[in-house]
Amino acid sequence: LTALEAIRKEAREAHVQQNYLIAEQHYRTLLSQDPNPDDVINLGALLRSQGRLKEGSRFYQNWF
Repeated sequence: LTALEAIRKEAREAHVQQNYLIAEQHYRTLLSQDPNPDDVINLGALLRSQGRLKEGSRFYQNWF
């Protein structure tokens, strides 16, 4: 795995395990270095699942 693939894997695992802070940090790192639509969608879903609806909505609008 490349470093970014490892971060992506860790982000998804943290998300599934509801370690939202870690997942969010990893998704944001990925988006700053290697933007991927799946990471945008996953971070948006994570924000919404935490009740951060406005932030999640703005996030989607900025990326899509």
